[in-house]
Amino acid sequence: MLAAAGAPAVRVVPGASGWRIEGDPGMQDWTLRRAEPRIGGFLLVDGERELGRTMGAGTDSGAGPRHLLLEDGRLFRIAWRGRREGALELSGWEAPGAYLRAVPDAGGWRVNATAAGGGIPDIRVLTLLLAAEALDADGPLEAAAR
Repeated sequence: MLAAAGAPAVRVVPGASGWRIEGDPGMQDWTLRRAEPRIGGFLLVDGERELGRTMGAGTDSGAGPRHLLLEDGRLFRIAWRGRREGALELSGWEAPGAYLRAVPDAGGWRVNATAAGGGIPDIRVLTLLLAAEALDADGPLEAAAR
C-alpha cells in the first residue's frame, strides 16, 4: 500500500496480467507488469497507454544502472546510495539531487519526495515504479495472481 497525506491510499494487488492499482479513482485503469525479460524492469500502463517504464541500462536485465522513462520522454536514473541497506534514489537532469528516495522501513519500504522533486506536479507514476524496483530488489515480485 502507498499512502500520502491528503491523498487516497493506493493498493497494488495481483491481477490477471500483473498488478492492478486500486484506491484512487484517477488510477482505476492502471496496471503494473513486468517489462520484457531482455531489458527487465516494470511497465505501468493506463489501459493501453504506457505511462512509464523502468529498465536496465543496455540489454542485460541483471544488476547495474537502472532507468525510468516516462511517456513524455523524460528519463530518470535509479541508483543505490550507500550500502544495500541504504536508499534507492530516483534522480534526473532538471534539478540537482534525488527527486524521490526509497528507504527500508519496518513494514517494507518508505518512498519520500525530496525538495528536488517538488517541481514535479504528479509523481504517482514515478513513485509506483520506484516502489516496484525497491520491492523487487528484496526478491522477485510475483507477477500475477495464479
